[in-house]
Amino acid sequence: MENLLVVDNEGLEDDMTIIHTTGNFNFDLLSSTIANNFGKPVQVLHSTVTFVVQNSILQQNSSSPLVSNSVSFISLCNNSQLASASGQSFGPNLGDPQFTSTSRGDYRLAETSPSIDNCSFGSEIDLDGNTRPNDNSNYDQGAFEKDASIFLDLIFESRFEVLVE
Repeated sequence: MENLLVVDNEGLEDDMTIIHTTGNFNFDLLSSTIANNFGKPVQVLHSTVTFVVQNSILQQNSSSPLVSNSVSFISLCNNSQLASASGQSFGPNLGDPQFTSTSRGDYRLAETSPSIDNCSFGSEIDLDGNTRPNDNSNYDQGAFEKDASIFLDLIFESRFEVLVE
């Protein structure tokens, strides 16, 4: 699963799971944002599965992710509020990803987000279909690559600079 946005889900109990795998298959979660959910964001229990989480944000969920110790687990360049689960590390907690709403939608990264330009590899296209990385530097974590145009001063919203003398 790539460029996945899983947000604002609610269950009846805190032990609800948003993404739950039990089969004999490999599971990759790449450049995804899983945030603001009530329940475990991820649960992987089967021992013959290889589970890869890369360039993803797992923040602001009510419970920690659960990955069985018997699962082959690879975690690369993530921002996880709950950095470890069942002894397996989801990666460092870089802090609040500073989600913001823009003209492109919700759960975009604010200009000062610690998840911007944080990874040296990643998906080539984001969830909006934009090329990654968009400024020839590092890749952003999560489903959306930053859009430099949203950080322009509102005075120059038209993208034309006007000089006043």
